[in-house]
Amino acid sequence: MGPLEKCNLLVLGVFASGEHAKVVHAYTDRFGLQRYYLYGTHSKRSSVRPAHLLPLTFLEAVVTRKGKGQLENIHDVRALDSAAPRHPLTQSVALLVAEIWSSALQEGESDEGFYADALLWRASLVASEPPSPMAVVEALLLLLEHLGLGCTPPPALLWMDLREGQFGTHPPVHPDVLAPEVVLAWGRWLSEGHAPGQPQRGQWVDGLIRYLEVQLPNFRAPRNLAVLRSLLE
Repeated sequence: MGPLEKCNLLVLGVFASGEHAKVVHAYTDRFGLQRYYLYGTHSKRSSVRPAHLLPLTFLEAVVTRKGKGQLENIHDVRALDSAAPRHPLTQSVALLVAEIWSSALQEGESDEGFYADALLWRASLVASEPPSPMAVVEALLLLLEHLGLGCTPPPALLWMDLREGQFGTHPPVHPDVLAPEVVLAWGRWLSEGHAPGQPQRGQWVDGLIRYLEVQLPNFRAPRNLAVLRSLLE
């Protein structure tokens, strides 16, 4: 068994592994994206409660550090934030954003800045229940900035080429593009704080998801993207 280490983590997903274990997919402040075995969750003596494993829960954990490529273990957890999403829409947004982040982030890449920004985004999500219509867009832009794919629409360049990650005055010859009405709404939101209505929000989310698909070969869009769009209406 490797050495025990303490870290803070953000739960992104939990999956069953046999009868007595779960695999926790989490982003940590010290070790980046990790997968951990968690045993004994059904035991009455376990320190782990069902609420600890909800998407985007922040925990302090004692974990085993093993060799690269090996799943590590969680030995003890403590909730860092007692505020949990209660509104059904907030819970749905948390679930879908966790799925997006889990698919896009690379295992082992540590970024305390992303962890801190994710914590702030979650706090804002919970504080504004039901969720802000812009919550998912903000989570996507936060992720893109962390991945080095962040961009800001400049004036007069109304088309975004999702393959090149660049803005231009004319549409590209391929279909992976963000249209002018969405780019204009993006610019107004940044300069004036004016959140766009539908259908621009839905098109914006679709475009950013497609941007991730084009730029990250292993990224998979959330299974319930149609549900995600309905949450923005």
